[in-house]
Amino acid sequence: MAKLSPHLSVGEVIRGSGYNAWDEVPPDLQANLERVAQFMFEPVRINLGKPISILSGGGVRSEEMNERVGGATNSQHKRGLALDMRCRTPADIVHLFDLCEELQRSGAIPNGGLSLYLRKDGSPRFVHCDIRGRRARWGAKNRSKVVV
Repeated sequence: MAKLSPHLSVGEVIRGSGYNAWDEVPPDLQANLERVAQFMFEPVRINLGKPISILSGGGVRSEEMNERVGGATNSQHKRGLALDMRCRTPADIVHLFDLCEELQRSGAIPNGGLSLYLRKDGSPRFVHCDIRGRRARWGAKNRSKVVV
């Protein structure tokens, strides 16, 4: 499987995307995904020191797939600028969120959107991180609501 970075494969970012193969992804989105892999995902993965998985549909999304999953109209996934990530344990998902916040704040990864998504029981589900170029946060109180 082709790699976008040492720890991120093309298959991971197009699984559930609405695209069946890398060559179906428009070139501008391919370039954005390469930037995400190199400048956001890889630094996060190295600093975390643990595996990170990408949710199905949590990489790039076609317009149709974004509508099907109820994604935001201006979703960064449609631009190839976002990843929905999770780790094996709830504590690691929280650590992943905190690390992304720290790395964005310090400038170690590009500024962008960040949110921690929770399940109904308050346990962490996944982290959305994107490189839109400006700070954006939603679900701001989720971090304080986490049940691990």
